[in-house]
Amino acid sequence: MTDENELKAEIERLKFRNEKLHNHTDRMTDENYELRRARGPLDLEQRIADLTKQVDERDKRIKELDNSLSIALEINDKFQRENKKLMDKVRKAEAMRRPLDTMDEIAYRELEKENKDLRISIGHRIERVEELNAINREHQMMNRKLRSELEKENADLKYDNKLLAKQVEDKVEEVKALKMKLELLDNKT
Repeated sequence: MTDENELKAEIERLKFRNEKLHNHTDRMTDENYELRRARGPLDLEQRIADLTKQVDERDKRIKELDNSLSIALEINDKFQRENKKLMDKVRKAEAMRRPLDTMDEIAYRELEKENKDLRISIGHRIERVEELNAINREHQMMNRKLRSELEKENADLKYDNKLLAKQVEDKVEEVKALKMKLELLDNKT
């Protein structure tokens, strides 16, 4: 249950980070609209679009993984409840066993058959629970791997955003310098 809570908390943190990245990208887009309009579409605009697309894809993948984990946990919980019920029935059946001299032989055979059926049913349920546990472990490994990839991607996106911000600042400074030169030329004429 702790792994599930940690995973949910991590997914929420990643969603929050992605939302902040969306907001930052939107803010950068709004602040630099006039500059981009003046210079036309360049690689900066394409990079922002690419980064936005990557963030959207990560969001979609997080939702898919969250859904898969939820389904696997529900199935696992259901089978564990069923397994408990069946184990209780087996305990009751075993408690009812008495030596042959105190029981009717027909009743004993019926109990033996029911006990055998319950053991077979429990065996199937245990196998299914083991399969689901294996699936759950596999999902946890995949989630850890994806979480690691997302952290790396987020670090890369932050780095790219810093570079883009620097490029924007440089372009703004260039525009200011050109504007000052134009004003000087206008003043001379």
